[in-house]
Amino acid sequence: MKENTSIVKLRKPVDAASMSALLPGLGQIYCGDIQRGILWMGASLGLLAFAVATLLLSPTRFGFSVAIALLALDMLLWIVCTTRAWRLAQGVGANYQLKDYNRWYVYAVLLLIGVCGSALGFAFVLHERVVQAFVIPTSSMVPTINSGDRIVTLKEVFLDRDPERGELVVFRNPEQRRQHWIKRVIAVAGDEVEWQENGEVLVNGTLLKRTAREATDEWTEENGNRSYAIRLGSEPVGGAVLSGDMIVPLYHCFVLGDNRFVSKDSRTFGPVAYSALTARPVAKVWGGLGVLE
Repeated sequence: MKENTSIVKLRKPVDAASMSALLPGLGQIYCGDIQRGILWMGASLGLLAFAVATLLLSPTRFGFSVAIALLALDMLLWIVCTTRAWRLAQGVGANYQLKDYNRWYVYAVLLLIGVCGSALGFAFVLHERVVQAFVIPTSSMVPTINSGDRIVTLKEVFLDRDPERGELVVFRNPEQRRQHWIKRVIAVAGDEVEWQENGEVLVNGTLLKRTAREATDEWTEENGNRSYAIRLGSEPVGGAVLSGDMIVPLYHCFVLGDNRFVSKDSRTFGPVAYSALTARPVAKVWGGLGVLE
């Protein structure tokens, strides 16, 4: 890369350190050391890429630990690179002859590439392994969630634990696995569950406690350590099996919709395998903000 011998300009340590703080290696390029700058930049983005790939390919505690270690190493690299950029600028001093690449737009393009690459990587990981948004198309979860509501879910929650009674879950529809449905866990593996035509539910022989709400067809139901609202409409629709009982198989759960006489759920398609659970709803972000319990 040629030098522009007609322009001599001071390299400020604070500018060099700030640039490498924004993107490792950028401060070195600012000071004329383009080779080391590109190496620092490549090493930092490479560690970030490996961390992202680890989270995607190995969504386990071990994979998460490896990803954290890679990000910690990237942070250490960032600190060392920033410190060296400061020292490099001090060594260059006021007699630095500008190179062809010492232009603001070159720095801007490199920074844009680094920042956008990092942001896209984290956004991809968030979508694939951490959070996902859904639009609810039906009224099967009224009054908790209405048709048209948008909800946010946490993914991978059930990799390390089993679902609990009363908990909301997202799962693959047993009859059409490309669809994701949201229901509430009523009973877990080994439980005996019985459901009756009037909407009452018994778990292990105990009737789930209900308290009337202001709306005439809505009740607060208690199950496990949770309480939640349910609706019992005047006439059952949707082809649900109105009465029956079962012992929930190992590694399965029995789910119902909160809108009991409208929902298609385990009364129709049977228990849901734990392996089919994909996420846990945590909040509504449209149709009324709120935490989902």
